[in-house]
Amino acid sequence: MSTSRRTRLEIIQSSIEQIASHLRDLVDAEQERYDSRSECWQESEKGERMQDALDKLEEAVDALTDASASIDDALEVM
Repeated sequence: MSTSRRTRLEIIQSSIEQIASHLRDLVDAEQERYDSRSECWQESEKGERMQDALDKLEEAVDALTDASASIDDALEVM
């Protein structure tokens, strides 16, 4: 792989890591907001929808982390 393509991959990887970090911060803030609500609210339809959304956002963070790791693996092989 050429140096310029390798550099582009490193830039992409860095961007993915930054996005994952920003998303993690957002998820953490929303989880704190969810946790501060009453148990009754958490068990309500709105609370369940919020928890479902948080679960999906956690999956997105995991997917971004996996993507970054895969790029790192590819860079090591090249």
